[in-house]
Amino acid sequence: MQIVATLLLIGSAVVIGVPVLIVAFIVEVRRQSRLKRTSDVAEFTRLSLRDPVDCVVTADGPKAIVQFDLDKLRSLPGSADGSRLREFASAVRLIAPALFAKFKQFDLIVIEATCKMTDLRGHTQSEPYYQVVMSRTNSQSVNWPGIQVENIAKFSDEFWEHPSRKRQFERQPDYDD
Repeated sequence: MQIVATLLLIGSAVVIGVPVLIVAFIVEVRRQSRLKRTSDVAEFTRLSLRDPVDCVVTADGPKAIVQFDLDKLRSLPGSADGSRLREFASAVRLIAPALFAKFKQFDLIVIEATCKMTDLRGHTQSEPYYQVVMSRTNSQSVNWPGIQVENIAKFSDEFWEHPSRKRQFERQPDYDD
């Protein structure tokens, strides 16, 4: 009797799951098509992130500056634990190689994530939280699909994080993340 009930549950889950998979597939095909067609750097970045997060992208000659709000970014592949660093690094893993591949004019990409910070006195404001600088030369030497996201801080050209991230016993600025 339990076997029959289990089989019925599995069967109904498969029947319900198939339309969901079809819709997800169609959405992904449309996203891929828009990625190929767009020449707008901001739209391309949003599509690369697979997220409707607002990105501000500034093209300054051979340099692209990408800014987004880390609090509004939904969970990305490779960031299952939900930590902000893994979320940011997962975004970098998606953005950097894609921008360099699509937009040949960029030799340097700066990716900055902001998030809301609350100081010890209860004042909240959005501030830069992470920043990474990646050159085209450095990016080309990386096997992006094979990296561990936590290593991006180690091999990027420059990496910066908000001082409140440093977990030391010395007095830090009046921020608590």
